[in-house]
Amino acid sequence: MLVHDRHVWRLIWGTIIGLVILIALCWSYMPLQDPVSYFNFADQRMFLGIPNFFDVTSNLFFIYVGIWGMLNTFSWLWLRRPKSMMVALFFVNLSVFLTGWGSSYFHMMPNGITLFWDRAPMAMGFVALLVLILSERAPSYVWQVFLVPMIGVGVYSAWVASFQNDIRFYVAVQAGALLATVILLVFRRAVFLNNKLLYTAFGFYFVAKILEHYDHAVFEFCAFSGHTLKHIVAAVAILLINLAIQVKVKRHF
Repeated sequence: MLVHDRHVWRLIWGTIIGLVILIALCWSYMPLQDPVSYFNFADQRMFLGIPNFFDVTSNLFFIYVGIWGMLNTFSWLWLRRPKSMMVALFFVNLSVFLTGWGSSYFHMMPNGITLFWDRAPMAMGFVALLVLILSERAPSYVWQVFLVPMIGVGVYSAWVASFQNDIRFYVAVQAGALLATVILLVFRRAVFLNNKLLYTAFGFYFVAKILEHYDHAVFEFCAFSGHTLKHIVAAVAILLINLAIQVKVKRHF
């Protein structure tokens, strides 16, 4: 069921309240830290003097998609799509580009400090994606209010996770942004973004998280580890998000 436009603020405030509850639940637990095993990646092979070669170089997919997405933002789309959406999409792709470099740096020297440079742009990307969806499904000025503060919150959550050894806030921000995005996708009519491609992108992201979790298991019967494949699959998800704003949305009257 689609929510009528006059109820948009009910949806937004309901989502905000849900996010507050999610953060409160995270804070009800003791501080959570990354397990030591998190840094024990399956594929530690070195090539060309680069440690963890495939986990490092697979980030080239993020860098490529990020550059392509940023350049594409200023193509014909800039003239035919709302500027609010294009600005948000630019930040999504910028975060992907920075994630490629940050993740490469982290995988060359895996530790809690270098992990910040991987997590910070990822957190920025999740909240920028939420603002992208908001910019289409909420009043036009909403993105101006939320974009910069939400990106700041995302980066701060990554800083807390890395430098205060507490991942609760980071998990809440990432999970909350994804939850809010899905809620808006389900209950608000698409105007410019193709929902089918967005749902497919979320499917690829889900597969990427599975590959990450079974990093060692995948490496036992595959030439590449689960984490390496996760980078590639996640990059495809971002590519689909970029395509979602180009594919015509079918109107149902």
